[in-house]
Amino acid sequence: DSSYALYLIHWPIVCVINHYGSSIMSKTIGMVLCAILSIVCYEIYEKWYTKLSTASAVTLVFYLYSICAFGI
Repeated sequence: DSSYALYLIHWPIVCVINHYGSSIMSKTIGMVLCAILSIVCYEIYEKWYTKLSTASAVTLVFYLYSICAFGI
């Protein structure tokens, strides 16, 4: 169930690991970190937002897009 979160989380971690060091230990830590973060994101965020009503989901999406727009 947390595969989508893993898909989103793994790439930034892979990039950081490749930039700062590519030893077996750092890659192992990265794999474990990806797994833990994807499970945490799934349990805390994904389960929550999939239960939202349509109006609440639209509000959340608008809010998140606004944060991205202001960040850029």
